[in-house]
Amino acid sequence: MEAEERLREIRERYRDVLTPNRFAVLLAVYALGPQPLSVLAKVLGMGWGELDSALRKLREKGLVVVRKRIVGRSIRSVAELTEEGEKLVEDLAELFDSIKSGRRSGRSRER
Repeated sequence: MEAEERLREIRERYRDVLTPNRFAVLLAVYALGPQPLSVLAKVLGMGWGELDSALRKLREKGLVVVRKRIVGRSIRSVAELTEEGEKLVEDLAELFDSIKSGRRSGRSRER
């Protein structure tokens, strides 16, 4: 029941944010750490328009920031998660783990 409540809470709070593209951006930045936008576009197979649209909405919700950084000998825009963005990904991971555990224990009870 706790997992269902948490899922409902996340769904209500981030309903307008968690589209597949935006979720993919969150996961990529979480897994890879702060990344230049060119790297994210390549890794995710997104065009610049798709990536920009996803990042804009994630920034509006306070989940991602895009900063200018020196990378090598050039200045690049780099995306990184905010504390709230990192917490959201971690909460979702915990939620998926609890759902998976519940499904496993439910299957073993059925046998």
